[in-house]
Amino acid sequence: MSEREADREPRVAALLIAQDAFRDDRGRTHVIGIFDTIEAPAYPLAASFMIFCHFKGTKQGTYQGMVRLKDSLDTILGQTEQLTFEVTELKGHSFFIEMGVRFPGPALYRVELVVDGIPRLWVPLMAREGKGPPGPEG
Repeated sequence: MSEREADREPRVAALLIAQDAFRDDRGRTHVIGIFDTIEAPAYPLAASFMIFCHFKGTKQGTYQGMVRLKDSLDTILGQTEQLTFEVTELKGHSFFIEMGVRFPGPALYRVELVVDGIPRLWVPLMAREGKGPPGPEG
């Protein structure tokens, strides 16, 4: 990542793939079952999971973010709606996005975070064949 990208606002502090993510009635954030691999006995596979993103900033601003899943050829297999969020000097912003996608086969995929139309960060997501039940596995 270049210095210019590192200085870009807002700063991405976290991008996690999990089975569930939510904020409780006391304002605490819970991210449950973080994983980077999905194992299933057969493909294609329909899967649903949560994406947790956290942003921090050094100045106030309003941004639009979305998450998309891409294959190794950069084909977009699924994407979320655009979400508008605000970051200030004193307050970051977290959001949870449910994502449902169809994996055509075992492969290495990318979960990519896009802010204001610019890809900012991605994490790998491996889909492989295995004996386990279909679905996310950590």
